[in-house]
Amino acid sequence: MRNLLLIPIFISIIISFSTGCSHNKPNGTTSTTGVANGIKDEDQFIKAQKCVGNESNFEEFRKITNGKQVHKVKEILNELKWEYAKRDTLQPPDYQFVFQPKDPKIKVHAILNKIWITPDKDRLVIGRGDNQYALQLTKEQSAVLFEIISGEKLVK
Repeated sequence: MRNLLLIPIFISIIISFSTGCSHNKPNGTTSTTGVANGIKDEDQFIKAQKCVGNESNFEEFRKITNGKQVHKVKEILNELKWEYAKRDTLQPPDYQFVFQPKDPKIKVHAILNKIWITPDKDRLVIGRGDNQYALQLTKEQSAVLFEIISGEKLVK
């Protein structure tokens, strides 16, 4: 009899775990961008920083406020295959960026996205947070993402 009482508890735990682990959010936003659920692309901006010198010193150099560009960056990031890995890089990223809400009253946990330009200068490697990497950006994805974040063309 006691075991029969435990069955509904186990079912409710399983249901709560399966719904709590979902990554899809309404309005096309996902947890991959590090932006709070329900904030539309036009209500966000991207704060981009460029590496200065050989150290890990970054300066803010660009603020992307165009909703279509913000949406395109999120779209590219959501298309990527992310891998969890511990990566020891000798050089700091060339650029880094975060999504931020335009309304300063909204507090979010921003995820830092890092960009390295490959030695051939025709593709990007993207890091997200401390241990996620997307190593297989296409040349087209790399060119579009780089132009939006840096304001320059990715040249070869």
